Amino acid sequence: MISALALGGVVISLTLQRRQVQVSQIVAARERHFELVMLAFEDPQLVFEQSPLLMTDGNRKIWMHSNLWMTQWSLLWQLRQIDEPKLKRLAFTLFQDPTRLTWWQTTGTTWSDDRSRRGREFFRIVTAAHEDARAMTVRGGPSSTHPEPPTAGAPVARCRHDPSGSTDSHH
Repeated sequence: MISALALGGVVISLTLQRRQVQVSQIVAARERHFELVMLAFEDPQLVFEQSPLLMTDGNRKIWMHSNLWMTQWSLLWQLRQIDEPKLKRLAFTLFQDPTRLTWWQTTGTTWSDDRSRRGREFFRIVTAAHEDARAMTVRGGPSSTHPEPPTAGAPVARCRHDPSGSTDSHH
């Protein structure tokens, strides 16, 4: 009985260590990505353009900024620090800007190669928010200062974001 408990403790310990290693790898990869993007912000010649024909000088920074927010939200999603309704609200709000809407329409299908269950869920949620925002644009929906996603009952306020992923509503 004691041996079985000890073996169970070892299995639990190894599982937790494996999860910690995965989280560390995700965070390290995101930090490297952030460093690359910051270099490109400082020197536009360093931008790695996946859609060079659509990216103009006028929208380059907005596309890069959108990519940073999506990467932040993806990390929060992977770490289970953000739930589906909040992720959808944030993405819907991001896509209220026509340049950001075009960014996801152009790069969304190739934005991530994460084929994990969580990665597929993230992509599904963000794509649904994109489709809702696009449908709202086509229908000439509410003003961009107080957009309302078709799937929600309450208005989505424009948000001031901080790097932790939390939001403070303001009008």
